[in-house]
Amino acid sequence: MSEHTPNPPTGHGGPRTPEGKQRSSQNSLKYGLFSKTIVLPGESDAEFDALLLGMQKEFAPAQTSETEMVLTLAETQWRMKRLRRIEAIAIDRDMEKALETGDLESQSMLNFSLYEQRLNRLFQSTLKMLHNLQATRRERASHQLDDAIALRKYYLKKKMPWNPADDEFVFSRRYIDRKIAFRADLSLARTAPALDIIRRDNRSFRNVAQASACR
Repeated sequence: MSEHTPNPPTGHGGPRTPEGKQRSSQNSLKYGLFSKTIVLPGESDAEFDALLLGMQKEFAPAQTSETEMVLTLAETQWRMKRLRRIEAIAIDRDMEKALETGDLESQSMLNFSLYEQRLNRLFQSTLKMLHNLQATRRERASHQLDDAIALRKYYLKKKMPWNPADDEFVFSRRYIDRKIAFRADLSLARTAPALDIIRRDNRSFRNVAQASACR
């Protein structure tokens, strides 16, 4: 049985010059920050899932576009956390190099700042779009609920049956009735303090009038 003779290596075994090593380090950084694979080897799927779940609870997406934006926020936040970990390692490495060479300027630190700004801009722009989209959706839903309540009251007054789905409303009749009751209670609660003041003023006026009549 013949032995297998390994072929000689055809590559260079990686960069050898300081400049080549720096480019390789920068390429690794870019891969880690902008890889299509969100959770890289050595990272925790459970931690990313917890981050995504927390953002889903916070923003409560109600449609596909909102869900995609929340996912982008979670992915960007995850990459920023990764950047901070890589940056901490690089700072230690560059500090050792600076002490040896006396070169206190680090290109990698500039790269970290640029990458952080890029990720932060993506996060903030996505967050703004999500807020605007949700505000528009909630305003539209509020107007639709007002219309549904008005129609429900109209048909109740006419003593006529009405199914909200017939007018393309997504609200159930039971939900609309609960909202009508809630608004009535809220209106009463808001006017109650004013009514208490009026009653108190009336009692005070009667007391003063009675006192004056007894003189």
